[in-house]
Amino acid sequence: MQGIIRQLPMIVANQIAAGEVILRPSSAVKELMENSIDAGATQIKLLVKNSGKSYVQVIDNGSGMNPDDAQMCFLRHATSKLTQAEDLYSLTTKGFRGEALASIAAIAQVELKTKREEDELGTFVRIEHNEVLQIEPCMTENGTSISVKNIFFNIPARRNFLKSDKEELRQIMIEFERLAISHPSIEMSLYHNDHILLQLDKTTYNKRILQIFGAHLAPKIVEFREQTPIMSLMGYVSKPMHSSKSYKSKQFIYVNGRYVKSPLMYRACQSAYHGLIPSDHYLFLVLFVDIQPDLVDINVHPQKYEVKFVDEQMVFKIVEAAIKRSLTAYQLAPSLDFSLDPQFQNLPSVSRPINKRTQGNSLELVNPTSISANRPQLTHHRDNVAQQWQTLFQGNTQEEENSVKQLNLLNEVSYSTEMGKIFIPKQKIILCHPNGKSLQIIDLKNGFERVLFERLYKQSQRISIQQLLFPEPLYLEMQELLVLEEILANIQDIGYILEKKDKEFQILGVPAHIEVESHSEVIQKIIQEFMTIYRAKTDILENYYKSLSRISALYHPYHWSQEEIENFLSQLFSCENPHISPTGKQILTYLTLD
Repeated sequence: MQGIIRQLPMIVANQIAAGEVILRPSSAVKELMENSIDAGATQIKLLVKNSGKSYVQVIDNGSGMNPDDAQMCFLRHATSKLTQAEDLYSLTTKGFRGEALASIAAIAQVELKTKREEDELGTFVRIEHNEVLQIEPCMTENGTSISVKNIFFNIPARRNFLKSDKEELRQIMIEFERLAISHPSIEMSLYHNDHILLQLDKTTYNKRILQIFGAHLAPKIVEFREQTPIMSLMGYVSKPMHSSKSYKSKQFIYVNGRYVKSPLMYRACQSAYHGLIPSDHYLFLVLFVDIQPDLVDINVHPQKYEVKFVDEQMVFKIVEAAIKRSLTAYQLAPSLDFSLDPQFQNLPSVSRPINKRTQGNSLELVNPTSISANRPQLTHHRDNVAQQWQTLFQGNTQEEENSVKQLNLLNEVSYSTEMGKIFIPKQKIILCHPNGKSLQIIDLKNGFERVLFERLYKQSQRISIQQLLFPEPLYLEMQELLVLEEILANIQDIGYILEKKDKEFQILGVPAHIEVESHSEVIQKIIQEFMTIYRAKTDILENYYKSLSRISALYHPYHWSQEEIENFLSQLFSCENPHISPTGKQILTYLTLD
C-alpha cells in the first residue's frame, strides 16, 4: 500500500524556504549587502528600480569568487563561513547558513559577475528557478556584481502582498541605513531609478550618524563607552530633554556588528532613563555591543534579527549602568544610584569616579529622621474629607474663599459660571460641580483634542491659510521625505503650503486656526504617525486630522480666560462624542460626593 507522504520537489522546497528569508525586496538588499561586507568590500553601491520590485543590484569591490564558487554559492546550505557545528558559537560574519542566494534564485531572475584580483577574467552566471542557464568567462572589475530582476515573478500571490512603491523603497532605505550605521569605514551609495538618494563617504561612527540623520542631531546626542571583562559597549543616546515619541523607530542595537532586535536591551536603555523622560517617549539610540561569541546565540531567527544571551540579567545591568553613567558624566541627570547586585560592584561603570571635575563636589547626606520630623502630618479622616468637598461647593463661605486663595497661591485658576464654581488645577483639568450631586473632572488636553478634531473635520473644505512672513525650514530625513512626497496633497488639504528647494522643504503657509510654536514639528509628527500608525487604514484625511488635533492639543497654551473656558465647555458638550478623544482617551470622569 502506497503511503501519502512524499518528498517535495527541490524547486517547491526552495520557494517555501525563500518565504522565510526573502519577504520583500528589502530582504534581498539586506542579504546581498551583508555578503559584500563579509567579502571585505570598502565600496558598496546599491541600485534599485521601481522600489526593488523589478530590479535590485549590489556592486562591491570585495574579494570576488572563482568560477567554481560562483556556481556553488547558489546551492542551498553552501557557505564559506563555517564547516562544523562548533563554528556556530564563534561566528564573526553576517551570513553563515548559506540560504540567502539560494532563496533569491528561487523567486527571481539572477545575474552574477565576479572576479578575484589575481584572476585575468571574471565569471558570469545567469540563474532562474535555481537552475543555471548560463555560465561563462567575462570581463569585469574586481569584486562582485549581482542583479536580482523581477522578484516573485514565479509567485504572483507573494507579489500581490507587496506594498506601495514608496513603502517598499522606505523599507530598502531602512535596511541600507542599518548596515551603513555599523560600517562607517565602507563607502556606500544608494540609487533609485538612476537618481542618487544617499552618498555616504568613509568616516567615523558619529559622523556617519549625522550623514544619515542630519547635522541638526549633533547637539541632541551624547557618546558613551564602557569596558568590562565580558563585553564592551559604545554608542550614542539622546539627551533626556530631546526624547521623542518618534524615536521609537530610531533605536539601533548591534551585537558583534550585527543589527538585532533585542527587547532586553531596549528595556535596559529605557530603564536608564526612567524618571528622566515621559513614559511614552523614547530615546534616540545607537548601541554597539561586543561580547564573547560563546555567550550569545544568533542562530535563532531565519533573518538573524533575534539573539539570545547566556546571562540576560548581567547584560541588562551592564547596559543600564553604562548609559546611566554617561548621563551623569555629561551632567544631564541628577546623581543617580548605581548600586547593583554585589556581582556588579566591580564594573567600571560603578566603581570608578565619573570625571575629575566632579571629585570636588560632595553630597551631604540627610538624616531620614529629620525628613520625617519636618513632613506635614496627614490627620484628616474620611468624614472630614467629605465635609471639605461639600464646603467647596456651598456658595460664598469663608472656607471656600480661603480654599480659592490657597489655589491661587499655587497658580490655580477658578471661575464662577452657570455650571457653578470651576477650578482649573495646573491648567491640566477642569473641576466643576454642575448638578450638586457629583464632581465632573474634564481632561483639558483630551477635551480640546476632541473639539479641535470635529472643528477641523467639519471645516475641511473651507480652511483659511495664513501666509508666513519668513518661511519656516522643514528638516526631514530621507525616509520622511519619501513619505511627505506621498502624502503632500493631503498635507496641503489640511492648510499647509510647502515649497521644495533642492532636497529640502520649507513652510510658506499654515492653517490659520492652528496655534502651535513649531509647524515643522507638527508636520514631522504627522509623517511619523503615518509611517507607524495609520498606514494600513483607509480614511487618510480623517487620520490626518486625528494626528493634527492630538499634536496641536499637546502644544496648545491653556491659559484661557473665563469666556474662553465657557466657550470651550459649550463646544465640548455639543460634540458628537464629548466623552472620548479622537485617539480613544477618556475626557470626562464623574465622582460622587461619597
